[in-house]
Amino acid sequence: MSLKALFEEDELDPKREALDLMTSYHSTIRFLEYFQAAIFDREQQQHSLLSVYRNYLYNLGLINTHDDYPRIVGGRADNPNEKQAIRNLKFPMGLGSLAAYMSINLGIAKEIASDKIPNKISDKLKSDWYFNEFDIIEDEAFKNPPILRVITRLRNAVSHHNFKLRIPLSLTHESDIKDQVEVTFYDKDPKGKEFFAKARFRVVEKLMEKLRNSVYSFHTCPVFDGDFSKHDAITNYVAECFEHFSRSYTGKGLKFEGVIGLSPKDAIEVLAKTGYFEISKSDYLMHEVRFSLNGKKCDAQYIDIPYIGYNRWGNILIEDELYPMGEYPMEWMLTHEKSPLCRLDKKILSMLDLALASRTE
Repeated sequence: MSLKALFEEDELDPKREALDLMTSYHSTIRFLEYFQAAIFDREQQQHSLLSVYRNYLYNLGLINTHDDYPRIVGGRADNPNEKQAIRNLKFPMGLGSLAAYMSINLGIAKEIASDKIPNKISDKLKSDWYFNEFDIIEDEAFKNPPILRVITRLRNAVSHHNFKLRIPLSLTHESDIKDQVEVTFYDKDPKGKEFFAKARFRVVEKLMEKLRNSVYSFHTCPVFDGDFSKHDAITNYVAECFEHFSRSYTGKGLKFEGVIGLSPKDAIEVLAKTGYFEISKSDYLMHEVRFSLNGKKCDAQYIDIPYIGYNRWGNILIEDELYPMGEYPMEWMLTHEKSPLCRLDKKILSMLDLALASRTE
């Protein structure tokens, strides 16, 4: 049996199925919009979940009479809309959500993460990318296709709607829909070589998370796990963030060399060169950030890093004003507009780009 015949083993028409997935996802979006409005609208907050769900069904055009309400919300037992209503509520409403999930996290993510996907194969890589948890991966062009090849074929299958979502009888006993749904993929390359793969959605989701994290691990700061009681905890964390983001620049010859605290005298000299002096008091110190490009030192750049004053623990002084940092001080530092570390990720990426440009101009 050819791989295409294996993919087309059931008789369901893929175009009609696509319309069903689109309708299901349409219901998903309406559901989220309707319930979000009910959560944040003060008038609707007083309504019961049951009444909100009934109104949701009514606005979808699924409810024409009282008898159309599904049994789960008080309708009659033999309601023809029962199965449709229940399906609309699965994960959170239907298979359309799973299809849209794959379209974003396989179809789009592959395009922006392709340079970070290994173009080789090994037992360890198969395990790292969850290929060993697939039921089937067959490529007529390769006995052991590399990671990038398989991701590309899966992406093609999703983008061209050559995939199917099924709940086989053998999996109906599973309690979670992610474990019930079986996904099959089919693709044909320009040379006519066919590809077929099959896995539970749970496995596909793990692969998509791996793909997503291969991109976004470079665009978010690592989690702070230091001890604020130590005087250098914040400085060490900032250095860790610089090290984290600079990894994606190593191929361009750029290297992060460290963060060095400046003495008050040196900080004043740096400020003097800018022609700007801040006369207010703040709980942060200026630090020099050092980079090298192809072994040569780059021009110095500077960043202010806060410190915790022990005489006002839990608060920080910025421009003569005292701010409470709440239960999560580092989150406050990374997000509050008055903090010198606000949007630290953007600051670091901007400094990396500037260091790179300083040697290429």
